[in-house]
Amino acid sequence: MLVNQDFISHLINFFVGGLCILNGYFAIKYESLKILSGYNEHSMPYIDKKLLSRFIGTCLINAGCVVIIPNIIAYFIFPDLSFIVGIISYVIFGIIILFMIIVTNKEGKKGGKFTKKE
Repeated sequence: MLVNQDFISHLINFFVGGLCILNGYFAIKYESLKILSGYNEHSMPYIDKKLLSRFIGTCLINAGCVVIIPNIIAYFIFPDLSFIVGIISYVIFGIIILFMIIVTNKEGKKGGKFTKKE
């Protein structure tokens, strides 16, 4: 084999984490929520788009960092533990994404935390 299998798995982890961080950055900077949350301006005019985009962007950036940072540490410092670190980081990644989805669905309804203050 030409390439080490650990290197490929770390490359995939960096790719997934990088995509999450980029999506979070774009959600905060450009308030692009259509893909991420099913947000629709016509059916949800009461939602404060800026607040919702900050929440979703922060969650995505945190999830991306949870995947990237432990894998960098595992790759350079503890290469023997990289498989365990990868599993743990993806479990935490899943918990953060699940938290984001649950809070967005719960608080995105009328009267929730993301509704516009009038």
